[in-house]
Amino acid sequence: EAMTTHYQNIAAAAQNKLTEAIVAVVAQFHKETGLRSICLAGGVALNCEANKALMNLDFIDEIFVQPASGDDGISLGAAWQVSQENGVQAKPSKNYYLGNSFNNDTIQKHLDLLGASYTKISDAASTAAKYVAEDKVVAWFQGRDEFGPRALGARSILANPINPNMKALLNQKIKFREGFRPFCPSVLAEDSALFFKGKQAFSPYMTINYEVKDSQLAPSITHVNQTARIQTVDSTQHPLFYSYLQHLKKEIGLGISINTSFNRNQEPMVHSPIEAVSAFYGSGMDALILGDFLLKKF
Repeated sequence: EAMTTHYQNIAAAAQNKLTEAIVAVVAQFHKETGLRSICLAGGVALNCEANKALMNLDFIDEIFVQPASGDDGISLGAAWQVSQENGVQAKPSKNYYLGNSFNNDTIQKHLDLLGASYTKISDAASTAAKYVAEDKVVAWFQGRDEFGPRALGARSILANPINPNMKALLNQKIKFREGFRPFCPSVLAEDSALFFKGKQAFSPYMTINYEVKDSQLAPSITHVNQTARIQTVDSTQHPLFYSYLQHLKKEIGLGISINTSFNRNQEPMVHSPIEAVSAFYGSGMDALILGDFLLKKF
């Protein structure tokens, strides 16, 4: 059926009530414990609008959302519990690139197996930034897979956030989904506060909405409620992806990129080079960069 105002109002009301309920639970926990830091996991913890409300509560100093906050994240909880039972204190980890990686030799073998036409490039980051600045849609396949549902710069589709038509193009030609659905920005961590407003300075896992200070600067990453689900990227998190954002800043004046998961609608994120090539040629993407190899349609 058509997405009428009636259904929009029901969705908005459900979101408001969910946020109210979560805030009430956290407020009660704070009242009972006095604690000012909160850690969330589970499917509802991926509700970025509710997380925004929690982050901005005056009695919350820090919020952490486990990036794989679905059934997949249960494996981390199981490992943590067993470590506790065996007297091993698990160390906090900031690395959620926990999947497999493919070196250049393996990637080339896969490309040759497919009979794909490709070229070798010397700098994946600057090449991607150049094409994105030219309003090309670039598929990006680098390093180990992300653990969890968010693309964090390993299996990503990258595009120009300052092009006001880019959101519609991505939804229509690549994601094959409803036109209202937003796309998220990855931003240089040191520049985040210039463009986005939120009490917590960094949000490296794309789990919290932030207010967009000026929607005219990057219209294609700004949702209708003037928010964006941001990923702050520093040089230690994913050095090559950080380098891409640096190069993009030189190209378009902003260290911000559209970053959406490398997949088509109703499909999981790509894992192998063969899956990447299949998704690339099965949609409207312009270029694919796998390791040090470039495939393009122009």
